[in-house]
Amino acid sequence: MSSDFGASWKAWGAAVGITAAAWGADQDGLTRCEASLDQATGRWAHALRVEIGAARAALAGDRPMALTWYREAFGCFRDLGTPLLLATSVIGAWRLLGPVPELAPAIAEAREILAHLHAAPFLGLLEAAVGQGAPSRVS
Repeated sequence: MSSDFGASWKAWGAAVGITAAAWGADQDGLTRCEASLDQATGRWAHALRVEIGAARAALAGDRPMALTWYREAFGCFRDLGTPLLLATSVIGAWRLLGPVPELAPAIAEAREILAHLHAAPFLGLLEAAVGQGAPSRVS
């Protein structure tokens, strides 16, 4: 597959699938999403694989590794100029990891992005996740 993976609908499908799997704490879903990236190359594919790794680490209870991978994913999405994917990744990180002080700057950035995009439903999801204060599906 070409390095222009990010321009394809397959990439967007993978991004949506990863978000759904991460938010639902669905390991099998993450595996299916990773399989959909088979042979994909380039910055998009890398960013999506990093987000999968972050979610897997969070689900395994490895908070330090999850934070490291999520920070990398946030940077990848920033570099790719995909603010909505950055914001949804932040929501996923908070949902899986709960109140982690290191996520505070990312939460603020996600709020700003979602307000700028007038993405009220996503902003509501962010505020609900932050309001819960604890992981919704991970003990």
